[in-house]
Amino acid sequence: MRLPPPPPPHRPRPPGVGANGRNVDMARFEGMFKDFKAELMGTLKETTDCVKKLEASQQQLNVSVQRLEAQVAASSHNAYARVCNSRAGATEPLQPLVREKAPSQATDPAVGSRPPGDCFPATRNDVLQLKHEAFKVLAAFYGNDFGGSNAILPVRCRCFGDFIGVTGL
Repeated sequence: MRLPPPPPPHRPRPPGVGANGRNVDMARFEGMFKDFKAELMGTLKETTDCVKKLEASQQQLNVSVQRLEAQVAASSHNAYARVCNSRAGATEPLQPLVREKAPSQATDPAVGSRPPGDCFPATRNDVLQLKHEAFKVLAAFYGNDFGGSNAILPVRCRCFGDFIGVTGL
C-alpha cells in the first residue's frame, strides 16, 4: 500500500493578501476609485447645471439684444423722419414716426410699428387741424400724451409737432 503524498508545506501569505485571497491594495484602490467616480459624477452634474443656467441666461440676453436692436432701428428711423419733417413745407408730406417705446401691455403696438390707419397727419398744415380724438389715438400709439389730455389744442399741436420734428407751430 502506498501512502498518499504529504500535504504541501504551509506557506505564509505574501504581504498585502487578505484572508479571502484578494489583494488588500487592490481593495483599497477599488474603494478610492469608487469615491473618485462619485466625486466626478457630482462635479459633472454641477457642470451640467451650470451649462443649463448659462444657456438660459444666453437666451435671455439674446431676447434683450433683439429688443434693443428693434429700439435702435426705430430710433434711427424716427431721427431720419424728424429731420425730413423739419424740412417739409406747409403742404409737403410728413414722414410718420414709428413706435419707439416697448409695449407695457399685450395690447400695445410693437416697437417699430407704424401708426394705425390715417391717424398721422399728412402735412404740416394737417398737424394744426388735429382734434382731441386724434390726439387720443396718437397718444395711445406713441405712449406720449402731447401736453396732456386737458391741454388746449394749440398746446397739444405744438407738443406733437415738436415730437415729430415740426417746429414753429
